[in-house]
Amino acid sequence: MIGFGRAIADTMQNWSDNAQIRVPGYSDRVVHINHTKEEGGMNLNMPREDVAALAERGRWAGVLLAERFSRRHDDDKPSWDSHRWLRFRSSLALLEETLEKMGLSWRAEPPSVETSYPALLQRGLDDPPAIYRWADEEQRQQAMVETEQLLNVINSWDYDKDGVFGRGSPCPRPRLRIMPDW
Repeated sequence: MIGFGRAIADTMQNWSDNAQIRVPGYSDRVVHINHTKEEGGMNLNMPREDVAALAERGRWAGVLLAERFSRRHDDDKPSWDSHRWLRFRSSLALLEETLEKMGLSWRAEPPSVETSYPALLQRGLDDPPAIYRWADEEQRQQAMVETEQLLNVINSWDYDKDGVFGRGSPCPRPRLRIMPDW
């Protein structure tokens, strides 16, 4: 049971990091530091020399990352430019996919029990639903203008089966999702 409890705690603390490490553009920012069962983690009773040895390995990992990202690499080795390029390629493919879905949702005819997105956007400040209403008329007008601009961009993109930017993008592809900012 103790091992199971530790596995739950580890999952709570590290699940997002462990999932992202497989994604290009994230994994090149990670250096694995080997340690024993007695070092690191929830072990709060480590001898001083073990803490110092672990810290030294961490320092060398920092040196490696600083070396990797602080100078220009003109080859295929990980560098700040290659890191930024990977993140750009991944982001562009995700943005294309997300915008395509938004456009489809915007244009879809909703079931009879739902209000369309265009109608929701057009509603007045006092119209239902009452949750998270616009702060004022200026905010509502700005939302209408900028949504129209976004829809113009969405409608101008050439979507195909795999997406224009999805072809040849880094794999595995990360997910674009809404999460709490905590």
